[in-house]
Amino acid sequence: MKKTLMRFLAPVFVLWLVPSCSTMAADFNLVAREMSRMLMNGHYARLPLDDDLSKRIFSDFIGDLDPSRLYFEQSDIDILEKKYATKLDDLLLSKESIGDATEIYEKYRTRVAERAAVVKELLDDHEFSFVTDEFIEQDRENAKWPVNAAEAKDLWRIQLKEALLGETLRRQEIARRAKEQGKENPLEDQPLAKEKISQRYERFFKTIETTDEEDIANYFLSAVARAHDPHSEYFSESEMETFKIGMNNSLVGIGALLQMNEGAAEIQGLVVGGPADRGGDLNVKDRIVGVGQGKDGEMVDVMYMKLQKVVEMIRGEKGSIVRLNVNPANAEDP
Repeated sequence: MKKTLMRFLAPVFVLWLVPSCSTMAADFNLVAREMSRMLMNGHYARLPLDDDLSKRIFSDFIGDLDPSRLYFEQSDIDILEKKYATKLDDLLLSKESIGDATEIYEKYRTRVAERAAVVKELLDDHEFSFVTDEFIEQDRENAKWPVNAAEAKDLWRIQLKEALLGETLRRQEIARRAKEQGKENPLEDQPLAKEKISQRYERFFKTIETTDEEDIANYFLSAVARAHDPHSEYFSESEMETFKIGMNNSLVGIGALLQMNEGAAEIQGLVVGGPADRGGDLNVKDRIVGVGQGKDGEMVDVMYMKLQKVVEMIRGEKGSIVRLNVNPANAEDP
């Protein structure tokens, strides 16, 4: 499902900015401590930095890394929770939190690499059957963590099966519409469905491989901010630059609040009066899976692409056109 929008407003992907100290020196331990002090003293909730808040920070951090519970195993969570859940508050104030956040992230990175190998194996060698009845849990936010590698592999088998089925049905629908309209199938020369799905996951896995200290600090400090309330957010230096560009109105967007969900940029809200709101075609929970610049620009698959990169692709000069490939929230099929 494609939408065409004229750009007028800057894209919004956080609700409010919580001021943080400069990251120019790249001392993220100091950033973490000063930010924690600012939140304790300046946030309206005035929450104490204690074990209860530490548990929330830990839970949010783990949830941000693995929202669908497909990478960590239950034993990982048990070990990490015992070691860090009530310790992060002390680490934040002692300027020693980023090293421990990095240790948690490295366990996540290890599991991602293991799952990447599983995905490659399944897509290369497994024959997926679409004639058997199987159940997939769409919202895994509160699902159980896989007990071991074998259970994780089966979860990924089902995830890939759904992704392949969705991609196949999408292609069939596009081919049907093209035939009805007497046009050539625009996907005729596209890679096979399996290859397309493989490319999406490879893109995501590579982003994890190349994560640096700033990325890890961004994940962790965002969890610290949101542990105080869901509308508080931490901006990394690169995100702050993006925010400044938006405020200067040199480049503008569609007027939508975006958040990554299951590998797609999901619309969380629409700016009243913005192009997305005025157009009436986009709705909350719609998922942007492709972005094309101008009337004829190539539609780029943005699944598993970093949110900031998706926002940059949507943004452009005022009055210019951006085309979106959208999976509607209320559609049964992509």
